[in-house]
Amino acid sequence: MTLYAIDLSQADPDKMSALRASYTSWDLVEESHEERARRLEEGLAAVAEYEAEYGAITPEQEAWADTVLDRLGIGVDT
Repeated sequence: MTLYAIDLSQADPDKMSALRASYTSWDLVEESHEERARRLEEGLAAVAEYEAEYGAITPEQEAWADTVLDRLGIGVDT
């Protein structure tokens, strides 16, 4: 598996806005507890698969991912 870095500094603002809208629209969709649990399980399984192949995600990788998601306006409200 090849990993790629994404540089959003040169991203087209209109495309970024459309991408952001497509992700934030998920908040407006009602989903059942079962659907949400399934999506969370799939995400956790993907992380476990990555870590099994490449080792634990480092704090630097996690910080990078948080930065990318923040730039896209995607995140978890706490």
